[in-house]
Amino acid sequence: MTKLDHKLEYDSEHDSVSFWRTVNLKKRDSGADIGGGINFDGKMYRSREEITEQWAKYFIDLYTPSSSPEFDSHWEYVVRQEVEQALTNMSPSQDVFVSPEMVESSKNQLSKGNACGSDEIYHEHMLYGKNIIAEPLSRFYTVMLRREANVFRCCILFT
Repeated sequence: MTKLDHKLEYDSEHDSVSFWRTVNLKKRDSGADIGGGINFDGKMYRSREEITEQWAKYFIDLYTPSSSPEFDSHWEYVVRQEVEQALTNMSPSQDVFVSPEMVESSKNQLSKGNACGSDEIYHEHMLYGKNIIAEPLSRFYTVMLRREANVFRCCILFT
């Protein structure tokens, strides 16, 4: 199981297709079907609430930082430096403008069927929001890009 956990942890950040293939395979192999259940750690769970709770525990454990022999601290350092440099070199400009058309164009490149983030907004919310969502998002991004880097950092977490 530890090997599977490491594979899922790696794939969750580097290969989402492989990640979901593994999750779905685990689900199928566990005998999960309508009226059936799913096996977590040797115990069968049958109700929707129990299964949801076990998946939640599984993903919380998966995303909880842990010490791993495969953790690459040098790569973390490189990424942190590049992000910090990018944010440091940013200077606000009142000339920045994000048009609704730019948002719409970016939005149309989203793929379907991806898991949502902590904001619980799925790609489908954006895709099927039509142009209704493009206007407020364009205003939000314009304001965000016209502000100082510290505000930008907060907005990154929001988006």
